[in-house]
Amino acid sequence: MTLHRRYKLPRKGMPIQLKIESNPAWYQQEHEIQKKSLLALERRFQRAPTNLRAEEQIRYRKERAKYINKIRKDKINGWKGFCTKAANPYGKHYKAAFRKAVLPSQLVALANKTPKRSQLEAATNILGQLFPDPSSQQVLPLSINTADDLPFTEAEITDVIKNMPRGKAPGYDGIDKIIVQSIHKKFPNLFTTLFNKCLQLGLYPDPFKIGNIVLFQKPGKHTKHQHIVQ
Repeated sequence: MTLHRRYKLPRKGMPIQLKIESNPAWYQQEHEIQKKSLLALERRFQRAPTNLRAEEQIRYRKERAKYINKIRKDKINGWKGFCTKAANPYGKHYKAAFRKAVLPSQLVALANKTPKRSQLEAATNILGQLFPDPSSQQVLPLSINTADDLPFTEAEITDVIKNMPRGKAPGYDGIDKIIVQSIHKKFPNLFTTLFNKCLQLGLYPDPFKIGNIVLFQKPGKHTKHQHIVQ
């Protein structure tokens, strides 16, 4: 390793050691070969005669799409394998995702519980505090004079789906905003019919009640203000 790669000599003071970035573990030699091949196709497309440029451009775009798709899949699979093999839940994969700005969330003790219990017991305790068992709640008198809710309209459903918050994490089923909007665009009456049928039957399907709950502390906020993601 040469001096120019390891050190940057400032005008005054001691030399500063530079950090040399290395490729991620999932990046293999085949990716580098495909990258060079793609660059060659790009140069061929740029230097092609006018009568052949359109054909070379199509070929280049197809190969670029294949390369991007492979990079995306290998990156996801590599990340999954890296997280699966991790023994420490707050190891390198945690630092890679959250950097050093977010500290690991601690499972606190609630309702005068001792903090010496296991993490599973503490998590169950937190879940019980956030979402109490309905059978333990006070039974309220049933009102039979309340008018039924009006059916949902297609315009109402469209407005809600259109204004879904950006960056919202998908639920337990993995269906995110883009998928919901794509389904609604293809089948405009699907969600309206589904929700009105649930309203008519007075039923809220159990799969709609399932969600992932993550407690973490946002930087700059007090520890008692835990942010809940469902």
